[in-house]
Amino acid sequence: MVGMEPYLLQEWGKTYTLHDTIELMKRDFAVVLAKGAGLWWYDMYGGWFDDDEIYDLVAVMKQEMDYEIANPAQNVSEVAWVIDEDILSTSVYHFGGTFSPLNSSHYLQKEELAHIGAPYDQLYLCDLEAGTAKDYKVYVISATDLDESEMAALESIKKPGVTILWYGLPGVYAADGTFSADGISAVTGIEVSLTYEALTYNVTLGSDLAGTLAEGAEGMLYGDFDLAARNASPMAYVTDEEATALGMLHGTSYTGAAQKVIACAGGSWTSYYSSVSNIPAEVIRNALVASGGHVYCESATDALFISSGYIGISSPYGGERTVTLTEACDVWDVFAGEYVAKNATSFTFEADEDSTRLFKTVPPGTVLFPETPEEPAGGGNVGLIVGLSVGGAVLVVAAVAVVLIVHSRRRA
Repeated sequence: MVGMEPYLLQEWGKTYTLHDTIELMKRDFAVVLAKGAGLWWYDMYGGWFDDDEIYDLVAVMKQEMDYEIANPAQNVSEVAWVIDEDILSTSVYHFGGTFSPLNSSHYLQKEELAHIGAPYDQLYLCDLEAGTAKDYKVYVISATDLDESEMAALESIKKPGVTILWYGLPGVYAADGTFSADGISAVTGIEVSLTYEALTYNVTLGSDLAGTLAEGAEGMLYGDFDLAARNASPMAYVTDEEATALGMLHGTSYTGAAQKVIACAGGSWTSYYSSVSNIPAEVIRNALVASGGHVYCESATDALFISSGYIGISSPYGGERTVTLTEACDVWDVFAGEYVAKNATSFTFEADEDSTRLFKTVPPGTVLFPETPEEPAGGGNVGLIVGLSVGGAVLVVAAVAVVLIVHSRRRA
């Protein structure tokens, strides 16, 4: 029924058709294989999964999970979104009852990261402190109150060729707890000042951005998109004459986005500072390319879930898609049960609207011998838990546990 869609009702995760249920299950399973996130399907009241198509899908998933256990994929993310653990309690904005800056710094930023055409990892800042995180080519940093240990951890990632995108007020608290622009300037490498004017939480990018990290996003507005509210204070803006100005705090003459190349031992790294969060996918994608990273698919609307052995693509609108691989592979469509390419460095497919495709990538000539799954006896009634546990802060697969419980269904 029009108007009853879960996204309109704010009922995230619910579905009202079999098609939507199956595609949601495919999407979540693709995340599990690619990222190692935990997942279970729980038959809450009985009958939630009581459909032959769902049983068939679960059988395929079980078979694929078994393959992944025997052939564990590796993390290939080159982008890390790093969040300070105390970001919620130390955010310095006056929210005015809307909490929109908080929303844009997390929920909306996550949406932009999902559309960069490449995988990303989400880390806590303590992962950098502990030294358990691997190296990345691009970092997106969400932090405000930084102690000496955290500052040192952030200094450790400023390596040749790396791009770091900062937003908000990283390091704004001085040692005595007062606000200071000096800490922001020190951590980002870009000189900034503070204003206590009540401004909108938005940046408008400029019109001449060729050769910059914001190329392709000319004229774009980003932030919380609320141009009526004046709910963010203090705000930082760029005053560094050596930085390249890319955009302005909306409705002001303050530079709200800039980039700067900064020398370091063995070369240089690039700093991108934004007064507001929700940095556009175009900017993050450009940063990845500039740092020598790989973009798999440039669709602006699809979410990708990628490891060394799988590529999942969730497409809300559908259409022709081309995926570029990092090396030649045979490509197997997991849910369709067929090859889409062999010994290929790229492949093209047609995505249906509101669909998820999951592709397994293997070295050319690998024999997969896919088997047709057996239907559960009596049609089956599945009350199942599929769990995937991994070790390591960056979700490199270390251990996987799968439990499949099948109960027979009573028929009238």
